[in-house]
Amino acid sequence: MIETSVVEVNVGDGLMQQSSGFFKKKNYLSFKVKIPILTSEVRRKDEEFDLLQDYLVKAYPNVIVPTTKPYKG
Repeated sequence: MIETSVVEVNVGDGLMQQSSGFFKKKNYLSFKVKIPILTSEVRRKDEEFDLLQDYLVKAYPNVIVPTTKPYKG
């Protein structure tokens, strides 16, 4: 448990990667996520940020939350 009201999370180092399936390969974008207070660092796929963004939009409807989804004008 973290005993603070502010937790710093850094997201960056976007990287295009490729997963290999049995019949086809799929490209995806991943980001490095660092949490300094925990000295933790992981890579996460862009679709995981979409799930987080969906949650944040519902939890905080009056706040603009950036997205990784392309604009559909």
